[in-house]
Amino acid sequence: MSDFDPFNDRVARDLRNHLATAMVAALVHDDGVLFTRMVADWAGRDLGPVHRRYLAGRRESFDRLIAGGIAGGAVWEIAVALWNEGLFFEVHEILEDAWREADGEEKEVLQAMIRAAGVQVHLAAGNDRGARKMAKRAHSALARHRDHLPFANGDALISTLAGEHPEAIRLERKGSE
Repeated sequence: MSDFDPFNDRVARDLRNHLATAMVAALVHDDGVLFTRMVADWAGRDLGPVHRRYLAGRRESFDRLIAGGIAGGAVWEIAVALWNEGLFFEVHEILEDAWREADGEEKEVLQAMIRAAGVQVHLAAGNDRGARKMAKRAHSALARHRDHLPFANGDALISTLAGEHPEAIRLERKGSE
């Protein structure tokens, strides 16, 4: 959504941040009311078309996630579902909360995945240089901890982060089919 610019548009930034916080809380606590109320609050405001499209898109994504049965799941399960839905800022939000409580290797893996999600946020904003810089840091940490990644295709993620154009791949949880 190239015309939605949370880096230069205060309304877009506030909308993104409020919805992300509410979505993550709703998914973690299996309480859709949190997100529904936030959507209703924003829908009642005087918004431009770009903001309304973003709001509608996030609502549709939330509905798909709820239908997928991930609400109330483990942090990594929710993070993978958010990633695969293309909700990279929300991935950042849920993993950042876990990162604050972690230590050691777990903390490093969480930070690397926060950066990997940030790569996609920067790419969507047209900041290729920032994305490549962040991808390099994410790649390095994920490569060091590849045996401890909660993905069946962690090597594919590491590989794409090493490339010139680090595209998002679909993540597969270990043990899933």
